[in-house]
Amino acid sequence: MMFFNQESIMETTTSILKCMFIVSIPALFFFFYVWQSITYAHLNKKINKLAKKKEELMKKNDKLKVDIASYTSAERIESLYIKLNREIPMANSNKIITLTLPYAKKIKRDNPK
Repeated sequence: MMFFNQESIMETTTSILKCMFIVSIPALFFFFYVWQSITYAHLNKKINKLAKKKEELMKKNDKLKVDIASYTSAERIESLYIKLNREIPMANSNKIITLTLPYAKKIKRDNPK
C-alpha cells in the first residue's frame, strides 16, 4: 500500500499549477492577438463602408447644389421637389401675394412739405 504524505501532495499540486500557468500565458496572448485581429478587420470594414456612403452623399449633395443653382423659378423648384420626393405638393397653398396699402398713399398726400 502506498501512502502519500502531505508534502508530496503539495509539491505535485504546486508543480501542476506552475505548468498550467506557464501554458496559459502564451495561450492568453494568442487569443488576445486573434481577438484584436478580428476586431480590427470589422472596424476596417465599417470604416470603408462609411467612407463609401460619405462619398455617395457628397456626390448627391453636389448634384443637389447644382440643381438648385440652375432652378430659379418656383415651378422649376417645385419640379425638383417632386422629382426628389416623388410627391405632389399641395397646390396653391404657398403663394406670395404683394398688397399695396391704400393708407400709405393717403398719408403721403395729407402731409405736404
